[in-house]
Amino acid sequence: MNKINGKTQILAVIGDPIAHSLSPLMHNALIAKLNLDAVYIPINCPADNLSNLINSLREINFSGANLTIPHKEKAISLVDKLSPIAQFMGSINTIYWEDDKLCGTTTDPYGALTNLREEGVKWENKNIAILGNGGAARALAFALLSDEKSPIQSLKIFGRNPQNIADLCQDLQNANLNNQASLDYAPLNDFNKFSEDINLIINTTPVGMAPNLDQSPIKAEDIYPDQVVYDIVYNPLQTKLLQDAKSRGAQTVTGLGMLVHQGALSFKHWFPHAEPDIKTMFDQLSQI
Repeated sequence: MNKINGKTQILAVIGDPIAHSLSPLMHNALIAKLNLDAVYIPINCPADNLSNLINSLREINFSGANLTIPHKEKAISLVDKLSPIAQFMGSINTIYWEDDKLCGTTTDPYGALTNLREEGVKWENKNIAILGNGGAARALAFALLSDEKSPIQSLKIFGRNPQNIADLCQDLQNANLNNQASLDYAPLNDFNKFSEDINLIINTTPVGMAPNLDQSPIKAEDIYPDQVVYDIVYNPLQTKLLQDAKSRGAQTVTGLGMLVHQGALSFKHWFPHAEPDIKTMFDQLSQI
């Protein structure tokens, strides 16, 4: 890392708690690789102090930040401009400067899609299933349905709460994304009724994380060899879902790439003329 001086650009990840974050490892390694005069620090900030913190950061040599739990929703009222997906989500994970305005967006879903592309996965004219109806599902559904270059054929969202998934689908329809894809929803317990026609399965639920390491959101027998199964969970790297998918002959993609690529997209907002070295970011995380 370069010596910090009066011209050093300050970047941060803001959350509560924040000690667990892997973002400083990735970004400082990338900053060093590109020989930039910048530093990326973790800032622990209780929810009721976020407004004061953002206002203070505006006054110093502050270049941008990532936001994590519990700040993603509250932060939208503290920036000057929101991206379309941030407006739809009602949350942001990245803040950056553009034309003297502090802007907010979310890079998570685009990091996930970039990760899939890097793994050779194509979704044009494909049938997609999203497991879950939380924030990650909402973001990925928006990103997929607004992808005009690779329009999907259909999207079906599976969840445990029928009203929640119905509301999500209605929100997506109201967003007028100009996508001709079929959009529907179903209870997660009914996944087996539709599974054979699905090309890409994306898990956005926490099922498979500690302490439920031996659990999967769907049954192994409902996975087919010609499918791609993507789990955005990255700890553990090989979830029960991915283990089952491998045993069934399906292609699998872990969630680690989403973490790296969403970070790289944030980095591009802060340093538009820099090209993030994805290998450096992956290598840093592989040492943990």
